[in-house]
Order: sequence, then C-alpha cells, then structure tokens
Amino acid sequence: MRFRSIDRRQMNYYSELTVNKDLAKEIRMYNLGGELTSRYNSVFDKYYKGLKSLIVRENVWQIAFAVLSSLLSCFFFAYIALGVFEGKYLIGDYSLYTGALTSISGSVTALITTSATIYEGTLFIDNLLSFLREKNHVVTRVKDPLVPDFGKAHTIEFRGVSFAYPGTEKPVIDRVDLTIKAGETVALVGLNGAGKTTLIKLLTRLYDPTEGEIYLDGHDLRDYDLTELRRLFGIVFQDFGKYAFTVRENIRLGALHREEREGDITHAATRAGADAFIDRLDNGYNTNLMRYFDRNGTELSGGQWQKLCLARAFYSNADIIILDEPTASLDPIAEQEVFRRFDELRGEKTTVFVSHRLSSATIASKIVVLENGHVEEEGTHRELMDQNGKYAELFRIQAERYLEENAGK
Repeated sequence: MRFRSIDRRQMNYYSELTVNKDLAKEIRMYNLGGELTSRYNSVFDKYYKGLKSLIVRENVWQIAFAVLSSLLSCFFFAYIALGVFEGKYLIGDYSLYTGALTSISGSVTALITTSATIYEGTLFIDNLLSFLREKNHVVTRVKDPLVPDFGKAHTIEFRGVSFAYPGTEKPVIDRVDLTIKAGETVALVGLNGAGKTTLIKLLTRLYDPTEGEIYLDGHDLRDYDLTELRRLFGIVFQDFGKYAFTVRENIRLGALHREEREGDITHAATRAGADAFIDRLDNGYNTNLMRYFDRNGTELSGGQWQKLCLARAFYSNADIIILDEPTASLDPIAEQEVFRRFDELRGEKTTVFVSHRLSSATIASKIVVLENGHVEEEGTHRELMDQNGKYAELFRIQAERYLEENAGK
C-alpha cells in the first residue's frame, strides 16, 4: 500500500477530474474524457500488475501450507488406522486421537492466521504512528502564551522578514521591513509572484518566517496562543472555500464560536452586498447551496460566491480584516461598490487587501508595492504617482487599457 501510494493517488485524481462539475465544460469542449480514462487505465494496469503478483505469491504460500497440513493429517490418520487394524489401538482410540489431531491442527492454523492478521495490522498502524510522530512546526514558543487584546485596532511590524517555502531554497519574501499602523488600510500591489499572498500567510501564521520576526502590538507572533491569534483575522483568501451548506451556515463559518443571531448574519450579508441575490433565492438564507446532497440545491455564480465569502469575513467581526483579491470575480462596477462599502464600514479596524486593479488601491491609506519578494515602494496613491516609479507605471498601463476599451465601445 505504501509502495503503490502514488499510483492510488493518481487513479483517485483522474477519476475525480472526470466527475468534477467545475471542469465539466473543459472536459467536453476539449474532449478530454478519453485521455483521462486512458491515463487511469494505464496507471491501473501498473498498479494491478504489482497487486496481482503479491496476491499470487500469497496464495501460493497458502496453498502450499494447506497441502502440507492435509498430507500430515492424512499420514497421522493412516498411522492410527493402521494401529487399529493391527490391534494396537481400540476403535474408540481412533476417534479420540483423530479428534485431538483435528483440534490441534485447527488451533495451530488459527494461531498462524491470527498472527499474520496482527502483523498485517501493525504495518498499517505503523503508517498512522509515523503520521502522529510528525511535529507541528507552527507552535507557540513560550510556556504561557499571550492572548491578543480584542476589540481594538492593532499595529503590525515586519522586521527583516524572509521566507522560502519548505523544500525550496529560493526566497519568496526577501528581507521585508514593513509597518502597518493601528487603524490603517494597506493595499498590497504588484505583479503575480511578487509575494503578496505569501505575506498574508505569514501574518496569519500559516507559516513562520525563515528569517526575521513579525510583531503584533509589540510582541512576536510566536508568543501568542495560535487559536486566539487567528481569531483576530477576518479573511477572504484568493481561493476561498465553497461549502455545500445553507447560505446561513456558509456565513456562520466565519465565527462558529459566536452565538448565532439572525440580525448578525443579515447585517454581514448586507455589508458584503450579498443580500440582494440571497433575497431572490427560494428559501432565502436557508437555501441549500450546491448539489452534492440536494438535487434542488442552488449553484451560485463566481461573483455571488465571492460576495458570500466577503459576508463570512464581515460576520467574523474580526479586528483585522484581510482581503486577498476579494473582487476578482466581480465586474468593475460591483468591485467599486464593494470597496466603497468596505471603506465606509471598516471603522477603526486595521485592514489589508490585495488587488490587481489599482483603481481599488486608491482608497488605501498606504499602498505597498511588492516586487520579487521585497518592498519596492510604499506611500499614498498621490505620493507614489509623484514618485513616478513602479506603481505609477502600472497604474498608467491599466488606465490606458481601460480608456482604450471605453474608446473602442
């Protein structure tokens, strides 16, 4: 099982691709069904060949021992029968001795079978024990962890932070120094691969820096209780989760520790701009989403899912709001409405957001331009435009494209 684990994962992967509803369009348009089936069969043939060899060897040994056991039993039965024939034993002795032999043979067989089953079980248990022995590297480093001070704006400091993903040497974040003041709204901008999402993962302690420290309110993140620390963040990731629950339950996932209140859920949906489409659903907030378990479940569009995930972040009522490209599936008008409402409702919270549309970054009190894992520029929109650097170049390129598109219309 361990040796063939890659083969089994490949088979599972190919079979899941063929029934993935999000890939159904591509599979049909490019006629990929035959290719995926062929790949599955190719891996299965290799997997079955190894499995067949193992089963054949196992059964050959079983047959050999069964034949040997039968021959020994026949020999002893014939020996006792010969003794009865020659008058050495009585007829009753034959029944006694053959019964004892049968019982001994069955007990020995059961002992061997049980021992083999136990041994086989220990091989699987060894996999579990190996997994349980794996150490969690993202842990609190002090004996008495700190608890964040909830209900206020927070200051965040990156001091000489560098990071490379496990198993790689190339740094994704390279000696970043950055301060996010309490109540500040910071926009992270830059090209793909600049390290924006990685910076957010470090801030939320999904990873720890390879070098440097991150401070929250003057204390290293590693000194805080991990569960309590993560309660500070209301976050919408770029690859946000879609859950086959009701609308209400999807929003509640943002803060399961809170007592459920109807007003809080609807308020979060309103802040995210999701209330309009939710009210049009047949069962409103009790509508089942997706069709994994309900054939009448509702399938939302990408933009609707994004608004629902924004509502989840608002429902968390977290002190630090983080939005990692929260409007990528929204049209420009809906995007501007979300950011306008977000700017009005964030209050005094510390907020960080990532956006490739630089027009959205203009609402931020500070814009941080990342390039190749380090901070290239930082300042307000006006300051960066006056510097005429990387940000100004990117902003003008996007502005020219939009103007060309509008002119073409």
